[in-house]
Amino acid sequence: LDSRYPEPALWMLFGEVELRCALGGGDDTRALAHTAARLAEPFGVANEIVAAHTLCEALACGREWQPLLDAAGDALRLMRERGVMRLLEPLFLAHIGAAQLALGHLEEGRTAVAEGVEFMRASQGAWNPHSYAVLARTQLALNEPAADIASTLDEYAALLERTGFHL
Repeated sequence: LDSRYPEPALWMLFGEVELRCALGGGDDTRALAHTAARLAEPFGVANEIVAAHTLCEALACGREWQPLLDAAGDALRLMRERGVMRLLEPLFLAHIGAAQLALGHLEEGRTAVAEGVEFMRASQGAWNPHSYAVLARTQLALNEPAADIASTLDEYAALLERTGFHL
């Protein structure tokens, strides 16, 4: 992608990957994510994190669980080391949780996604309300009490209602 406006192009690529995944995916989502990474390189860590999230979306869409786990872990470490874009931690923790769940590492998945949910509770943030859905899936896989799963889903529904964040 040759763009005179690489930063907006990066965000457009993220949106395109997310939209394509919502519509069922495709083989080119990973290629788009790699283009996003190339665009982000000269623009610093914040844009690298946006590109990393784009890659994570593409990997999740393709059900590439181990590469997703690796990419999300790398992005999370970068955010924490540099102290930037911390608002996005729940996004990457949800990716880690979903990948761990898919790989059969239920406790590790629950720990990661619960950390993201707790981050949102503590910060009163709502950047990734779908972390609650991943948490509920891990709770279900772990055969946790139905009341606990219902509580997670109720909190998820309340957050969606409060924010209007619906796909």
